[in-house]
Amino acid sequence: LVSDPPKYRFVHKQVKKLLEEYCPSVTAKSIDEFVLDFTNFKHQGLNLKSIFLEIKREIKNQIGDYLTVSVGLAPSSYLAKVASNLKKPDGLEEINFQNFLEVYSKLNLTDLTGINIKTATRLNMVGIYNVLDLYYADTHRLNQAFRSILAVYWHKRLRGYDAGLWDSTKIKSI
Repeated sequence: LVSDPPKYRFVHKQVKKLLEEYCPSVTAKSIDEFVLDFTNFKHQGLNLKSIFLEIKREIKNQIGDYLTVSVGLAPSSYLAKVASNLKKPDGLEEINFQNFLEVYSKLNLTDLTGINIKTATRLNMVGIYNVLDLYYADTHRLNQAFRSILAVYWHKRLRGYDAGLWDSTKIKSI
């Protein structure tokens, strides 16, 4: 199809407006990606899965049933992005304290945003072959592979911190 940037911006603004009805802290990360921060917000006693199921329904009702939305729930925006990629399109997945090791055990290194084949090869060279290996690796081993601050960032990301990403000042953990 021919690209239509004005249409994309129009739908982006509609989605953002709808999301802001549910959460006061909505940040657009791209034309098709938003982060909702519910850290200091109680939404009438509902759980977040219920809220997002309602949001997904309202997007279909108000904007169009052609629009699929994959949602990731997690203690950080990075892990929420990982969770949103677990079931595409139109999924709703959560990474939390109870399931993070189970989720990590099913992922390949390249399933993580930010790790491509070249990075995975560097990790393999220091004995890290999967996401659980990456999670359990200490920063010394990670530094052998990354040789930069990325060693610390990856150590923190898999533990629920948004280290080295959009907002590294918020400390959360799983």
